[in-house]
Formats: sequence, structure tokens, C-alpha cells
Amino acid sequence: MLVTVDIGNLANAKDLGVSQTISAAALARVPDQYHDPDGQWVALSLRARVFYASIDRVTQTALTYEDIAKPEWKGRLCTRSGQHVYNIGLIMTRIAHWGVDRTRTRLGAVRDNLSRSPTGADRDCVKAIFDGSCDLAIGNTYYMGLMLTNEAEPEQKAWAASARIIYPDADGEGTQVNVSGAISAKYAPNKENADKLFEFLLSDEAQHLYASGNYEFPVVEGVEPSELVASWGTLKADQTPLIEIAGHRKEAAALVDELKFDEGPQE
Repeated sequence: MLVTVDIGNLANAKDLGVSQTISAAALARVPDQYHDPDGQWVALSLRARVFYASIDRVTQTALTYEDIAKPEWKGRLCTRSGQHVYNIGLIMTRIAHWGVDRTRTRLGAVRDNLSRSPTGADRDCVKAIFDGSCDLAIGNTYYMGLMLTNEAEPEQKAWAASARIIYPDADGEGTQVNVSGAISAKYAPNKENADKLFEFLLSDEAQHLYASGNYEFPVVEGVEPSELVASWGTLKADQTPLIEIAGHRKEAAALVDELKFDEGPQE
């Protein structure tokens, strides 16, 4: 097995010809949009790309991905590199919904609303909310759980406590989700054992372990997220098939370069 994150990585593994068909029993546990139509990859858990909003400086309780392109957010946003797979996944989804031209316009506006050039990781952006250098950060949900429970670096608990999660487009098409997932290696010498592991990882038992240990969302319907994750609200996930989103990877990366997104505001 090859276990990785991001739909782009999973689709690329299939395109490179290094995968083989996964057990039908495992695939049957997962909604169609979260596995390859040819059975070459499958999601194991979901991670949502959301907004971390300052408790003190953001009054909105509902926002869309389009909202953060509006002038009212000028100098108030922060995020990691646009070329990171988490942001590329988000841009790919916007292209799937909006097309390239509209996404270009909105992404350029988001760039100009940034408080600084994209830098660091998702947790660093939440720290920026804590220290007052930005008001709204783009990040994955599970980092909230990892920070709130971080006994080794307790300062991260304070970062997390300065923000709350907003699920974008919760009243519309739904929040963008990416995945952790896996392929069955094409030349695996013990394919039967790999299939048994797939079936276990997609069992209710293992899905509960993902939910409680990683603060991610179970991919199997009917398995609930952890109590901590549930306390942030209800995820309405975008239902666009991941295979459709994966087809926009090159376009998304090209837009980031074209707009010089990682250089930060241009005006």
C-alpha cells in the first residue's frame, strides 16, 4: 500500500501506472465521489479547508470562498503558500465550480487582501490571528484539534483559543474537502493482505480511530466525528467527485504562478 494525502497525489499515482484495483468490499464502504471509478485509489479520511476567524475581530458567522475576495478583507487574510497541495486542492475545486477565468479574478483579489506574503504552515497562520497580524486564515480543520490538545507545546492552545472555525459555503454548495487516501501498489507481493488492510481501515472501528486520533472526518457514512470536531459545527462537504477536481491540478498551479500569488499583495 501507498498511503498519502491529497487527491492530486492519488490521481497521479494512477496516471503513473503504479496502482492496481482495490478490494470491492473496501470500495463499497466509501461514497462514489471519494474513490476512483476504476478502483485504483480510495479515500481513508476527509479534511476540510476552512476559515479560522478571530474571535475578537471577525463578527461574521457564515462566509463563502467568494466572500474573502471582497474589499472588506483588505489586509486581513493570511495563508500558506499557494503552491502547497492544500491550497492547490482548494483552487482546483474553485476551477471545477467557477471555471478558470472567474477563479483567476477571485484568486487575484484574495492575493491582494493578504496581510503578508504567504508563509509558514496552517498553524503559523492561526498564530498570526493570535498576535493580531491577520483576522482570517485559511486552514485545515484538524489543526484546531492538534493545537487544542498539544501538551508538548501548550502555547498552541492559546493560538487555537483565539480563533473559531467557519465552514465556508455551508449554506450553499458545501465546504471543500481533500483526503488522506491510499493505493494498492501494482507489484505488491501480498495483495490479499493489502486488501484486508484496506477493509480494516474502512471499517467502523478504524474510522473511529481516525476521527479521534487525527481530528479528521470519517469517510464512511454513519461514522461520527469526534466530540471535539463536532463542537465546531456540522460539515456540509462539497459533493463534487474528487476525480473531477483532480483534473484541474495543472491549471490551479499555473494560476498561482501567473498571479505571483506567493509574492503577496500587488496593490
